[in-house]
Amino acid sequence: MSPRFSFLPLIMVAGLGLGRAADPGAPTLTLEKALASVEGANVTVLLGREAAAQALEQANQARVGILPNVGLSAQQRRTQAVTVTNGTATAGAPANRFDGKLTGNYSILNPQQLSAVRSARAGVEVAQADYKATVQSVLSSVAQVYFTHLRNLRRLDVLDANIARARSLYDLAVNQLNAGVATQIDVTRAEAQVEQTVQARLQQETSLYQSELLLKRLLDLPPADRMQLADFSVRRADARPWSSRRSTCAPRSSSGCRRSGSAANTVTRAGTLTTAARRRPGLRARR
Repeated sequence: MSPRFSFLPLIMVAGLGLGRAADPGAPTLTLEKALASVEGANVTVLLGREAAAQALEQANQARVGILPNVGLSAQQRRTQAVTVTNGTATAGAPANRFDGKLTGNYSILNPQQLSAVRSARAGVEVAQADYKATVQSVLSSVAQVYFTHLRNLRRLDVLDANIARARSLYDLAVNQLNAGVATQIDVTRAEAQVEQTVQARLQQETSLYQSELLLKRLLDLPPADRMQLADFSVRRADARPWSSRRSTCAPRSSSGCRRSGSAANTVTRAGTLTTAARRRPGLRARR
């Protein structure tokens, strides 16, 4: 009986892998660019900024009530008299008159308006604090989703390697079955392992699409556009090389370190010789 193997899942995985391959024409998105575009692209941040602007305008409107109220009115009149004498009209000289009125009103003490102004100013501070907290929260979400999507992309390579290994083990099991070394159940197990690795890759494809759509939603990017993430290398704040051997000696006490090290080696050697002497069988003379 020849073993049966389904190539349909492998074809599906290969098609998905080609579809998720890096597009040379797609723009490369770095973590710096993603974080820099949050304040101008994220909907939540824009709504928070609009709320802060509205609170500022409300504070300005509340402040109007305690400002002086000044009114100015002006009026100009021009008159000219016409007299008729013996059927002849005679126009007199025109007379101009200008009237102006300036009024002012100022509330020296109005507790209600003062309380409203203070409340509005406190609302501005609260709105600005909320805006800053929203920005930090969205920045944290963008960074977390960025690393999650990058991890999902790298995990695809691991799953592809698992599929290749499972396929090699399946071929090995088939060859052993043909040689009479293995049984049919070994081939079935190898085939089941291949199917499991293919299923794991399909599940990872779903996780990859979810993280990509979430990142595009946070950055307000079109869902249909291709996106390519740049590699991110973690840089330590302390650039000194890390060593598994921790030294407790100060930099100026190098001689002391060497002395303590030699003393420790001497003690270790002495302990080793003592242990070897204890383990060595003793020779007793027979009487």
